[in-house]
Amino acid sequence: MSKKAAAQFGQVQPSAIPTAAMSNPPNSVLGKRDRDDDVPLLEDIVVEDLEFHPPEKRTNDRVGKLFLPGGKRFMFDLAIVPKWSRMPFAPSFPTKDGVVLGTQMNTRVDITQAQEEKYLAIEKRWNDEMRKYRTEAYPHDPKKKGAEGKPITQEVFDSKAKTQVQGADAEKGYAASLKVRVHHEEGKQPKIEKVKVLEDPVTKELLVTFPKPGDIGDLQPKCAVAARFSVRGGGFFGNFGHGLPLTLEAAVVVTNRQESTGPTNNFKGVNFVQDPDEDAEQAASLAAAFGGGEEQGMHPDDEEGVYTDEQFQSALEGNGGQ
Repeated sequence: MSKKAAAQFGQVQPSAIPTAAMSNPPNSVLGKRDRDDDVPLLEDIVVEDLEFHPPEKRTNDRVGKLFLPGGKRFMFDLAIVPKWSRMPFAPSFPTKDGVVLGTQMNTRVDITQAQEEKYLAIEKRWNDEMRKYRTEAYPHDPKKKGAEGKPITQEVFDSKAKTQVQGADAEKGYAASLKVRVHHEEGKQPKIEKVKVLEDPVTKELLVTFPKPGDIGDLQPKCAVAARFSVRGGGFFGNFGHGLPLTLEAAVVVTNRQESTGPTNNFKGVNFVQDPDEDAEQAASLAAAFGGGEEQGMHPDDEEGVYTDEQFQSALEGNGGQ
C-alpha cells in the first residue's frame, strides 16, 4: 500500500475534479435552477412579513392560505448542500397498534433549536391571523342545540391548533424535528437527487459532486438530506383541528453522510492495512466516480396539489414512522 493511500484510508476521499470545476458546473448537469434561487432558508423567513388570506371553502373543507412576501408560494429550504439535516426515519404510513391509519406517507426531519423556534413562530402567527375568522373556519348551525349551535370561542379555536414540530427529547437522545408529508404516488413524488460531499485535501473546503437522479427509495433511515418543504393549498381546518402540514417538495441526499441505524463496530486499537490487490481497482473506481459529471435527466417539477380532507388529517396525525 502506498503512503498516499495509507494517509487517506478511512477518510472521505477527495474529488479528482478541480475546485473551480466543482464551483461552476455546466448547465447541462445542474439544469435550469435560477427559478429556485429566491426560496429562503427557514431561519431567514421574517415572520412579520408573511401574508395571509381568510379561510376559503372548498368542496369538503376549508383552508387558510399563507404566502411569502409578494404573494410568493410558501416554501423554504431546511439546508443547502454541503450542509444537511438528518432524516431519522424513512417515509412510512402512520400506524397504531400495527394497524395502518391512512394512505399518506410521513416522516420527520431533524431541526436545530433556531429552526424549531422559527417554525413555531410561523404557526403561531398563522393561528393568530386565522382566529378572527374562526367562525368561518368552523361554521356553526344556529338550529342545533348545545355547543354545535353556538359560535366557536377563541379558547376552543386555540385548543384545536396542531403543530408539526416535535420537541427534542434529551432523555431518549432525539433532536427536535418537523413532521412532513411525502407523496408516494407515481408522478407526484418529490424531486430527489443524490450527491457526495467531499473535502478538498489542500483547502479543506467542502465540495459537492454533480447531482444524480434519485427517488424516494433513497430516503433511508438516518439519511443526510438538504430538503425543501411547502404548505400545499394552505393551512387546513378539519374535524380534528387545524395546522400547517408540510409537504416534502425536493431533497438532495448526501449518500456518503448517512448513519447506520444499528450498533457501530468497535475498531479501537486496530491497525488497518489495505489489501494490495485492491490498490489498482480502487484508483480506477475513484477516477470513474469522481472524474466528472455526466448529463443526467432531471425529474419534472412536481405539480402543486391540494389536500383532500383525509390526506390533511393523515398529515396532521401521522407519526412519521415512529
